[in-house]
Amino acid sequence: MELVFIHGANGTSQSWNYLVPFFADYKMTFVEYDSFGKFKDNLKLQEQQLANKKSIFFIGHSMGGIYAFYLQALLKNVIGGLTIAAPYGGSAISTTLKLFFPLHPLWIDSGVHSTTIKNLINIPMHHNWHQIVCTTHRTSYPFEENDGLITKNSQTKLNGVNYIDMTDNHNEVLLNKKVVNIVRGILNDTKKSNK
Repeated sequence: MELVFIHGANGTSQSWNYLVPFFADYKMTFVEYDSFGKFKDNLKLQEQQLANKKSIFFIGHSMGGIYAFYLQALLKNVIGGLTIAAPYGGSAISTTLKLFFPLHPLWIDSGVHSTTIKNLINIPMHHNWHQIVCTTHRTSYPFEENDGLITKNSQTKLNGVNYIDMTDNHNEVLLNKKVVNIVRGILNDTKKSNK
């Protein structure tokens, strides 16, 4: 099994620096993408990068989770995945920022009404899929329970996903040892079910 990490928007693979040492017994690949690039272009490059891998298990944060969910349906070599604070229902903040920066690809692709987000519900889920839902930090906008960036409603938008609640904000969740334990448990279950 190979772990494929996909960082969130405007991040890099360094986002995973805390978690990676806990998975040194696994082969790992880190997917980088251009947050100023179009979603479909980034997705095509990621699909090419991962096409020849075997037994992929995705771990994606935020927008990286959206890429991972698309990729699990495109690639034949995926055995499961875990996303962390992925905006399956889109980002209200992105929708607002698109009003001020209408040509920025990230705001176009991650907003509540974007084609990228709306198409998620039509993508078949071929694998056991998990999402860590974060809700601790509550900004005044958007006006509902959120992790500082993404609402809980958005994080829990897809049917059939195994949701795991955590009390961390959008980014600090990547620094929580509980995530390591959750991932380890899911990886063990995935190994057993793929024997």
